[in-house]
Amino acid sequence: MKHHYVPQFLLRRWCNDAGKLQSFKLLNGRVFCTAQAPEYTGYENALYAIVANRLGIDEDHLERKFFSPIDNKAAEALAQIERHELLNEDGKIAWAFFLNSLRMRQPDVLAHMRTEGMTMFKRFLAEGDAGLPNGWPSTEEMA
Repeated sequence: MKHHYVPQFLLRRWCNDAGKLQSFKLLNGRVFCTAQAPEYTGYENALYAIVANRLGIDEDHLERKFFSPIDNKAAEALAQIERHELLNEDGKIAWAFFLNSLRMRQPDVLAHMRTEGMTMFKRFLAEGDAGLPNGWPSTEEMA
């Protein structure tokens, strides 16, 4: 299952008349350049699967239900920007939310979340639990 960390609507703006864009890969210290359609670049297979599996949801759920709506609203905002139209408040929020989402979907960030995320999350919960009255169950005990 392809999970795009660079949304296709953004990649399409870099395509030539044949609908292809230049894709660069570094393999064994060498740079390779190929012309590819947006659906064949800027993705990793099952990129969000581990996060989704930990949450007990379908592997494609984050892509369909979280990132797709963000991307759709951003595509509308970008179309307005390209037409030199002023964005209303919703358009500004959609574009800002999209820009912030780009970093969260990058493979290196997700890899860090997989390795360090649970440790950081448990530490965060423990810090919050420190303020609980004596005898109250910890957040982890309530789960």
